[in-house]
Amino acid sequence: QALAIINTQIAVAIKMLRKAAADLTRGRRTQATRDLFLKIFRVRPGFVPTWLKTSDNIKDRGDVVRVRCARVADLLASGRIQFFCKITAANCPECGNANAPFACSSFGKLHVICLGQPFWDDMRAGRATSMLATLVHEPFHIYFGRQVTEHRDSAGKFGGINCIVQFAFNANRRTPPARVNQRCTDMAVRKELEFEFE
Repeated sequence: QALAIINTQIAVAIKMLRKAAADLTRGRRTQATRDLFLKIFRVRPGFVPTWLKTSDNIKDRGDVVRVRCARVADLLASGRIQFFCKITAANCPECGNANAPFACSSFGKLHVICLGQPFWDDMRAGRATSMLATLVHEPFHIYFGRQVTEHRDSAGKFGGINCIVQFAFNANRRTPPARVNQRCTDMAVRKELEFEFE
């Protein structure tokens, strides 16, 4: 029964991430999408930082988020992620044995998510939005690994996972849990992003 509930939320997560990615496709970005992106990430999707190494597929900040959403949706759809009912170092080596977080992921070659006590509390209470946020969030750690999306103030990353999760929810006209919005707001960003260039 629990697996059926999780699989239902994963299907929603895939749909949400693909919609968010589609909205950020160059040439299809609406004014509403550009405004939402600015509100969450503090720059418009067309912003190109001086340090960004562009490619045919990634030319601006909107592309960075688009690609991340699309690839994490593909990872969720692949069925390669293994879920465990408790956070333990045995099942998720990077996580330790504290079962207090909503979830914790193993990176690199492992495709493992350990679900913590708050996730199961959400399931018992029927808090589908909170479960969905957890299931959207964790695969970003797996796909991009510690150096890109780890929760570090010194990483200089672009907004972090919580901002991408907030964007995915809002792009689908859904309201994420308050913890997602707050963590996005609190996330350190590069100095270059403190100013609006467009």
